[in-house]
Amino acid sequence: LTCPEYFLKDYVREKDFDVSGDIEIFCKYISPALGIKKRFVGEEPFDPITNSYNTQMKELLPEYGMELIEISRAANEDGEVINATRVRELISAEEYEKLDSFLPESTIRIIKEKYAGKQQCSENN
Repeated sequence: LTCPEYFLKDYVREKDFDVSGDIEIFCKYISPALGIKKRFVGEEPFDPITNSYNTQMKELLPEYGMELIEISRAANEDGEVINATRVRELISAEEYEKLDSFLPESTIRIIKEKYAGKQQCSENN
């Protein structure tokens, strides 16, 4: 109820909205009860809603004596930021060789075992 936009990203068009109520609840009630002094978030270059949320936390958490630590996204050797949407696209297209720059070999092996050839079979039936 405090931040429904976060879960309705496909429907929200504006990128800046007020999430201070959600952050205030976290800072006043959740963090003291759990003894939280630092909040870790991932950098968000693609999703404007999450990016806006992170920006507001950077401004508000220090007012409550908390530190926000933003972790940079991992990138492959070409500098392309790793993201789940891109990985799903490559799996769907069965371009497993391109997964090498995003995922460990053990994960790629499991993906191949689970998905390789299954999409073509379902399309032919």
